[in-house]
Amino acid sequence: MGAEFVRIDVPAPFGEVVLLTLVDETPPKARERRADAPLVETPEAAARRLRRLIVSLREGALKSRDTRRYQDGIDKLLTIREPIAIELIGGLLAEAPLPGRRAMFEALRRFPEDAATMQLVSRAMLEEDEPLQRAIVDELRRRDDPRVALEFRAALFDPSDGVAGRAALALAQLQVVEAIPDLIRGLTFSDVRPVEVTTELGRSMLDDRFVQPRPPIRVGRRGGGEFSTLTTHFSPRRVRVMRTQTLEALKQITGENHGFDQEAWQKWYLATQAVGPVEEKR
Repeated sequence: MGAEFVRIDVPAPFGEVVLLTLVDETPPKARERRADAPLVETPEAAARRLRRLIVSLREGALKSRDTRRYQDGIDKLLTIREPIAIELIGGLLAEAPLPGRRAMFEALRRFPEDAATMQLVSRAMLEEDEPLQRAIVDELRRRDDPRVALEFRAALFDPSDGVAGRAALALAQLQVVEAIPDLIRGLTFSDVRPVEVTTELGRSMLDDRFVQPRPPIRVGRRGGGEFSTLTTHFSPRRVRVMRTQTLEALKQITGENHGFDQEAWQKWYLATQAVGPVEEKR
């Protein structure tokens, strides 16, 4: 960009006036290249664009029962390659119907980034469809990331029985023998849980806190006469929790079965460590 000065003489009282004119000295071909250059998209704008696309697919093609339209939706989802989309895909499709969650898995497995690995770990602990959950764990095995087993081992003590159970089965599928002590610890434990109890209306129910009464159940004989009114409600009670999926994982990894007897499992484990490490049971 250059500048050109032009002098113009005008009568008094203004005197001499000098005008400055800007002149574009860029060669014509360079100007053409500059005009054709793509606009740079900010990360915020990219995130908004991807969110709109993923939501549109979730509410449209990925819900469709038409095989061709559903496959077209998957194909469009798989064209997304920006790493910024990883969390969007995992978050926006997590609660989608099963076909949408399958598409989410297919999309996430194509990202090599750490964020995709952590999204898959989360999905393995939340996915209720067993074949899909096993496919996710197989993909995590292929990635061979040591953090995966650590995440599953930590989840064995999650308050949710479902999360802890799927973490245990994932450890069994991966044959993580180092997780045996954690599996034994998480096998059974004491906890306060809401327990459904039946009480006579107006008596012991009033002694319980956090009561969620249900409609009364009338017990008596037809045609009138004496009857008592019972009600069921949930009340916090200390109970013994036994996690069956954790037991199943122990059996698959060790080939042993000591039931829910933690003491027996601990004695067995100490005995095996005295003679050598536990071998994987494949």
